[in-house]
Amino acid sequence: MWIDTIKAKIARRNPVLGSDSDLMEDLIDESLYDIVSYANADKYNTAWDRVLIQCVLQKYNTMGIEGSISRSANSVSDRYESSDVCASIISRNVPQYLKPSGYIYKSTRFDRPL
Repeated sequence: MWIDTIKAKIARRNPVLGSDSDLMEDLIDESLYDIVSYANADKYNTAWDRVLIQCVLQKYNTMGIEGSISRSANSVSDRYESSDVCASIISRNVPQYLKPSGYIYKSTRFDRPL
């Protein structure tokens, strides 16, 4: 199943997140929703898998700083593009489909409805 491949790729990039399957599931679901909402699509398109992985990792790495755009501690400063960490990743990599009301976006690569 394709979602197992996504989970394995996330776990390889961040073993700590990979060991917490409940948190990983939550972050995947949130990221799926963010991507599909931005695209105005009815279902998730597996062509967006790379974006999904990036969003999950960004959400995990910025947990606890929600709403902040910068922080400093121990002479180290971090600055974020916006308080929504996935917005810039999604807007750069996912097309936004404009469709009339009731239109169903057609694609053979849709696998996971929300």
